[in-house]
Amino acid sequence: MSSTRALAASALAAALCPGASAQDWTHHARGPERVAAIDLALAGAIGSPTWVRSTTAQGAAIEFVGQASLVAAADVIVATGWIGNDFFAIAIESADGNVRWMAPMPQPVADSWSAPAIDTSRATAIVASGRAIKALSLADGATVWEIGTMSDIVNAAPLIVENAGSAARAFMTDFGFGAQPGRLYAINLDAFDAISNPFAPGDLVWSRAIGPLSGATPALHEHRVLIATSDGRVLAFDATAVADHAPLFEAINPTGLGFFGGISVRDGFAYAASYAFFGGLSSANMIKIDAATGTVIWSVPSNRTDATPVPLADGRILLSAGIAGFGSQPSLSLYVDHGASVSRAWDTHLAGGPAAGFWTFTPVALETMNQALAPAPPAANDPLGPMPRTLRLDLAKHPTDAGFVVETIEGAAISAATASGQFFGVGAGGVAAFAAALVNCPGDFNGNGTIDIFDAIAFLAAFSARDPAADLNGDGLFDFFDVQLFLAQYAAGCS
Repeated sequence: MSSTRALAASALAAALCPGASAQDWTHHARGPERVAAIDLALAGAIGSPTWVRSTTAQGAAIEFVGQASLVAAADVIVATGWIGNDFFAIAIESADGNVRWMAPMPQPVADSWSAPAIDTSRATAIVASGRAIKALSLADGATVWEIGTMSDIVNAAPLIVENAGSAARAFMTDFGFGAQPGRLYAINLDAFDAISNPFAPGDLVWSRAIGPLSGATPALHEHRVLIATSDGRVLAFDATAVADHAPLFEAINPTGLGFFGGISVRDGFAYAASYAFFGGLSSANMIKIDAATGTVIWSVPSNRTDATPVPLADGRILLSAGIAGFGSQPSLSLYVDHGASVSRAWDTHLAGGPAAGFWTFTPVALETMNQALAPAPPAANDPLGPMPRTLRLDLAKHPTDAGFVVETIEGAAISAATASGQFFGVGAGGVAAFAAALVNCPGDFNGNGTIDIFDAIAFLAAFSARDPAADLNGDGLFDFFDVQLFLAQYAAGCS
């Protein structure tokens, strides 16, 4: 280390004290690990929509899929919807709501709410519907590649894995029931190389018959792709493999109930929640497993759901669940993971709190603020239609406490958020965008909305690498004056 960098390090060490970097929302439930949480410090209310998109540029009405999560990256969001009897992937400019392009897709079956994914490295949207998976250019919607599936796709969303061995891969599942097993598909994304990657973009690298599958959205843990099956198993596969192979592990749900949604992975553990077709708000269950070995750590009663659990950094877990009828009711639950055991802190319905949560919809956690954005349930006569509003909730409070509902956000159920403070969701009026002012934190070097030691680490790394971002005074030099300026910004905190 040079003397200047050593001096910077010692100055930072002497002056400083406790994020994850905020990113785009490229997958259902944010990213490959499917943890629907983001570090944002909001200065005020989210408020009313900044724009709502309900028609094509020519004025034709768009019926967006009410339960499908939106995805967002850079200056675009991607949604799916109907225009008359035709189904489309639709790219929308995030700044003003203008339609960038519409690309025809096969019609979904079984009211599927499969979400797209955005492949930022290759500037495509990966969209799955019917029996097709397509990569569409983010620039103009042109088909970059297309692959067929053996069964229809129902509710599952694509997974993009960078550095899956020698190349990037996409993983996707289709529907399986009875004699027709669902399959897991591994698709190449990178350019052909005769030695390191003998596949063209869009080529099927391998697929495997799994068994009963519905809504089996894959998640990533290191080099493992995890899926949950509707006969109650969690399976892991090697993301780097170039041929079909047996699962690396198979975990069994101790209750025997099936999974009809996605898995989330955080800090080496995977979380999946089941669906029970009968019984009350504790008739299903959620499990925690070791994502490396498949060992089941605990199981806890829960409301029935197809949504993805949201594990938080402090060990709590949010679960949106329930349907109006069949012994159930919509609810949002908060669990506390004690390591080898778990307890339910509260359930909004059981506690007599506000109507929040739904079995098809994954909430968004605002971790910096200890808050969550949860949907208000849709109309009872339209359970798969759009949800009317989002409740911004204070997770430090009980559902019956004053101030538990921080804000009621009318117009849409928010399913995606970005580091700039934009939020997106589908409502009865169409796709809606919201914008919230962020807390002003000049020393927030890693952009997570708070001032902590990770900003110092990020600054020192950039300073050592002579990254222009660390030249805070803009004089073209990397010296102690930049360190002084950073320390002053750090000390100023947030306003």
